Amino acid sequence: QTVMDAKAREYGYDHVHTASSYADSDDATFKQEGQSFKKWRESIWVYARSVRTHVLAGSPPFSTIAQFLAAAPAFELIEEVSA
Repeated sequence: QTVMDAKAREYGYDHVHTASSYADSDDATFKQEGQSFKKWRESIWVYARSVRTHVLAGSPPFSTIAQFLAAAPAFELIEEVSA
């Protein structure tokens, strides 16, 4: 969560939730950023849940937080925004 919020602050938002809330904006830039953050936030949590499943099963895929973060999906601005 901290990493996502920090990335959102790089774009001028206070946290990823706020950034994601612009996904349906009428402004093209806000919409692009909002949809990008929304997509990234979802992919991060899908990734985190997958890792959690491995941890609970007794086979953690990483031994450090740094490794976990390095393997996490990276933020990318999407090229085409959906209408």
